[in-house]
Amino acid sequence: MSSAYAFSTPYDWFAHYRIHVPSFDKEGFSIWRIDFKYNNELTQTFMSSNQIGGFFNRLEASRKYLFGSMGVLGVSNDSIISGTLIARGQEIQPVVDVAPDWESYSYELIDLSNEEQKKFFEAALAWDLEIDGKKWVDGKNVSFFSLHFLSIDM
Repeated sequence: MSSAYAFSTPYDWFAHYRIHVPSFDKEGFSIWRIDFKYNNELTQTFMSSNQIGGFFNRLEASRKYLFGSMGVLGVSNDSIISGTLIARGQEIQPVVDVAPDWESYSYELIDLSNEEQKKFFEAALAWDLEIDGKKWVDGKNVSFFSLHFLSIDM
């Protein structure tokens, strides 16, 4: 029997990840870095956070296939949007193309055996991400499917 988890904070999810990462199903799921392509158009950080929330709302049709954390890094008029998504399967496009604005983001497959990519992934989940001196200001989690891929059998 598998356990399903719900988390109240990003740190709850991060602690669970650190304990159960050996049971990650690399064949059934893939991990992606996601970056907004048009950061020069971002103004207020709260508006950028709302943009992330809207993107996650538009991903509703993929609710069974997606989990992740994205955030706004920086300050007003000098910020970026970045984060990580865990998707069922090895391709991200079929999962995110339900959102009309999916092409406004770039996607890069994360390899957890690469130390730099692993640090990015862990920092994004912990809402501790920093890129080019820009620190995490606000973020959103999308947690549609149950996290059975990191659960332990009981």
